[in-house]
Amino acid sequence: MGSFVETHEAAIRLGTFIGVFVLMALWELAAPRRALIVSKTLRWGSNNGLVVLNTPLLRLIFPAAARCTLSGAA
Repeated sequence: MGSFVETHEAAIRLGTFIGVFVLMALWELAAPRRALIVSKTLRWGSNNGLVVLNTPLLRLIFPAAARCTLSGAA
């Protein structure tokens, strides 16, 4: 039987991501660092699209890279 963290790893990762995302979004709304040039909706939509695109790509690429590295080391 695994530990709590091992059992709920996906939920912990998702909760952490959402928590940090909300915290940073609120911080940006409260204290923007520069003048708004492009609408936040467009910019945040683009950034979130990159997150959605990159997540499955990384899940495919990193295991393949690890296998290549291990097979080259043997």
